[in-house]
Amino acid sequence: MANFTMERHQSLPAVIVSYTPEFSAHDEIVANVEAITQILDQQTAPVFLISDASSVKNISIQDLIETINFIARGGNTLMDHPMLDLVIVVTTGEVVKMSVEGMKSPLFGSRRVRVASTLEEALAVVAEESVHTD
Repeated sequence: MANFTMERHQSLPAVIVSYTPEFSAHDEIVANVEAITQILDQQTAPVFLISDASSVKNISIQDLIETINFIARGGNTLMDHPMLDLVIVVTTGEVVKMSVEGMKSPLFGSRRVRVASTLEEALAVVAEESVHTD
């Protein structure tokens, strides 16, 4: 059983992926990216991806490095999907925050990513940003 759920927000152009405390990036990243890609493939306009990792407590630095490399480096990655506007990662973990901020560097393709401390904050970002992209 997957340790994540996905839903399309009812009124905002956002897909929310929520991770359980048992989520293992090492074991589940491929299935997770495949599921996200499938939902992005169904979109008719770019959406915001909210990755709610607030429940994930035990992620190693090695898992973070492998995950970021998998989703952001090289061609044809999740971060290159044409229906992906901005990724917002919900976390209070300092190492995760620094890792997400690192994705903005040219080494990772200068990705459009943000960090939010709560899901509500992430949804407010989507509401604000989507007004400017209409």
